[in-house]
Amino acid sequence: MDSSIKIMIIEDDAIDARFIKTVLGAAGYDADVSQHPNEALMVLNQHPYDLILVDLKMVDMNGMQILELIKRYYPTTEVIIITAHASIDTAVEAIRMGAYSYFVKGDPARKLLADIKTIATRKMEKNTGIYGESSAGASRLKTRGATFTNILSQADQLAAVGMNVLLVGAPGTGKKNFAQHMCKSTPQTDGPVYETDFSVDGESLSQQNAKDRLNIFLDQYGSTGTCVLLNIDQADPIILSEMLSILETRISRYSSKKALISVISTSTLQSIPKLKATYGSEFFFLYWGIKLELPEIRERREDLPLIAEDIVKKLSATFNVPTPDVDNSLLEYLSAATFVREFEGLETLVQRIFKVSSGAALTSDLIEQVEIGDILLKEEYLIFPSEPSSLKEAREQSEREFIKTVYARSGGNKTRTAAALGISSRQLYNMLKKYDLED
Repeated sequence: MDSSIKIMIIEDDAIDARFIKTVLGAAGYDADVSQHPNEALMVLNQHPYDLILVDLKMVDMNGMQILELIKRYYPTTEVIIITAHASIDTAVEAIRMGAYSYFVKGDPARKLLADIKTIATRKMEKNTGIYGESSAGASRLKTRGATFTNILSQADQLAAVGMNVLLVGAPGTGKKNFAQHMCKSTPQTDGPVYETDFSVDGESLSQQNAKDRLNIFLDQYGSTGTCVLLNIDQADPIILSEMLSILETRISRYSSKKALISVISTSTLQSIPKLKATYGSEFFFLYWGIKLELPEIRERREDLPLIAEDIVKKLSATFNVPTPDVDNSLLEYLSAATFVREFEGLETLVQRIFKVSSGAALTSDLIEQVEIGDILLKEEYLIFPSEPSSLKEAREQSEREFIKTVYARSGGNKTRTAAALGISSRQLYNMLKKYDLED
């Protein structure tokens, strides 16, 4: 059987359902059958399908109603409407609502199979890109919901015309994987990529090397490719300013030859005002004026079963073992949980459960055998471990960052810094000591 495409048949006539399943089976396709539309929608909520074949006329719910629900909540799932009565008006309306095609019972089966083959081929082509990568982090891009599908569509459109984009979101929402995905949609799809992660390049010397590597990249490739700057809110302001100046100087916006390099940056949403204040409006609007906000787990609950199963599939490939089943009870548990560091926490929990399962099916009972205190949050736990523990600590963090920024702008001149902050030199000296900002 062809396992490259997952198909469901929704047909309340048992004889017709068996006939369609037999036709698909003879062509090498396996398909699940549901004779009750409401039950089928419940299954869809737990397991993704690539294609739904749905009868137009049913007792509980007609095919057009099901089509509308599928396209609203699972927009990447294709739908083929099947009916015993040909109607051009109904066919046109089904296509307008998002159906892939329309098949009349009694027509040659090859017409239906040709459409299914095309859908399967498209799915295979899509999976050769970022979605097919082996890293667990790439699973965060899996979606069947309208929210994230729309964001992916916007990202692809912006990347296709080479726009500079700022990706913002909470830690663990998958900004790096999203940036790497966008690289696949830029004008130079297979072009070179310069990437630096300022959360890793934490030391000034390493960040200086990042600037040098950018120059080497431009020397080698000129104005072609993609520049990915990860976690720019953690960059040394002086180093990042110099890197942007290098891009501004060497890839002139006013050249008669269109530059083919685009800049994709990532940051947290809270850092946007600081970026504008630190680097000025010109740099801000040139490189970060267009932003895409990545949703948190609570906004993508419908995607979690799909993501969890994909993580399990990748883990199985990594360890070269058969992919175990994932029980619905575990998927329901994961879909309702609140994780530290969003999808990163989900990945960690699935990895731990996979390890203790020893090849058996993954069930909710296995949760008792793994450590969860560091990755799961109770509902009453309103402040995440990565956040300040109090309002006082939050104020001190903000004060420290502001002093650090102004101090860097002054080139380490304490007199100019104190004057800019409106405090005395003695107060500045005490604050530099307090926040460990002294040279």
